[in-house]
Amino acid sequence: MNLVKWIRINMTKLMAVFVILIMVAFIMPGLLRQLSTPKSRRNPIIANYAGNGRITSIDIAGASEELNVLRGLYADQFLMRQNDFRTILLGQLLFSESGQTAAISDNIKMAAMRSRFDVSPAQVDEFF
Repeated sequence: MNLVKWIRINMTKLMAVFVILIMVAFIMPGLLRQLSTPKSRRNPIIANYAGNGRITSIDIAGASEELNVLRGLYADQFLMRQNDFRTILLGQLLFSESGQTAAISDNIKMAAMRSRFDVSPAQVDEFF
């Protein structure tokens, strides 16, 4: 039988084999790299809390992604516009790199003086 005739007859089978080989060629390097690293180094424990609680690098990466989603939804601006001290301080804890720190500190000091809260300017400065 002629080789060209055989290729024409079995074209679909050959294409399926080539596609599978190409898929394996793309997947294997990453899979081999992942299998070659020890399990303890794949997900190292970074910190412990409350006895058996553990924080891993995967937890930190997930929290970072969630924080980026909140930034995308402008949650930092929403929290800073609230009239409640707790939400303003929560926004400052979560999004401390925003450039509004000095203004927020001054606003909290003035509101504390007006409302006679039990917060001193030194405590506000210590927080910020």
